[in-house]
Amino acid sequence: MEPTIIIVGISAFVAGAVTVKVAEKTGLSKGMQEAEEKRKSIIENATLEAKNIKQEALLNSQSEIENIRSKFDKERDVKQSDLDAVDKRLIAKESKLDQKFDNIELREKSCNKKFQDLDNRYLELDKIEVKQKSELERISKLSQDEAKEQLLKKIESNLEYEHAVKIKEYAQLFKEQATKKANWLLAEAMQRCSMEYTAEALVSVVTLPNDEMKGRIIGRDGRNIRAFENLTGIDVIVDDTPEAVVLSGFNAIKREIARMTMEKLIQDGRIHPAKIEQVIEQSQKELFDTIREAVEHSVHSSYDISAFQFQ
Repeated sequence: MEPTIIIVGISAFVAGAVTVKVAEKTGLSKGMQEAEEKRKSIIENATLEAKNIKQEALLNSQSEIENIRSKFDKERDVKQSDLDAVDKRLIAKESKLDQKFDNIELREKSCNKKFQDLDNRYLELDKIEVKQKSELERISKLSQDEAKEQLLKKIESNLEYEHAVKIKEYAQLFKEQATKKANWLLAEAMQRCSMEYTAEALVSVVTLPNDEMKGRIIGRDGRNIRAFENLTGIDVIVDDTPEAVVLSGFNAIKREIARMTMEKLIQDGRIHPAKIEQVIEQSQKELFDTIREAVEHSVHSSYDISAFQFQ
């Protein structure tokens, strides 16, 4: 029994070992099969994903190509439109230039014809002049030199007359300038004589319609009164005297011009620097015209113009 038991034990051991080995091989084979299946699955998934990525990339690239192509087509259309417009303008300018060249050619032909006509006329005039000279010499029985001498005498006579007319014009001009110089001398004399007057004689009082006019004379930030004083050279005194302003200055002519200007501005109502300058020029002209008329009536009509220096 014991050997049998031993053999049976050995057999069982061997069978168990074989069973274990077979079981191990079987388990290993299953694991490898599962790994292979996983590998195949991964490869299939990767292949599918790569195919999807490739297809998506292809679609994106096609869309981008379409956008680029559309943008290029638009730019090409715009540039083509610009080129077409430039071509049209060039064609229009070329047409205008052709027309101008045609007109120039016509004018040139017309000018050439006129020049030819003028040349012909000059030739005819030369012939007529020769014929007239011959006829004049025949009629007057004078030679050409004698006729020239008479002609020169006549020209000298005409020049003397024109010279006399010019002298008369210059004399009139000198008379006017002498009158102006006399006016200025009279003004200077009045100014010098005014130094002997008292202070009351060096001012002029201008009456205002109301005290509100003082503010308008002064102007915003004093611009009106500054412009008035700078342009006239006369000081304007705006004090507490009701409805009046005082003009102060040693020059009687300037003070009178300032008085006339102030009265005109008050009467007009519009007081600003530009208006002040305009009214000053008007008042100055009126005053000088009055002085000139007074001088012309009070002095002799002839002047010793050599005593004056004209500018």
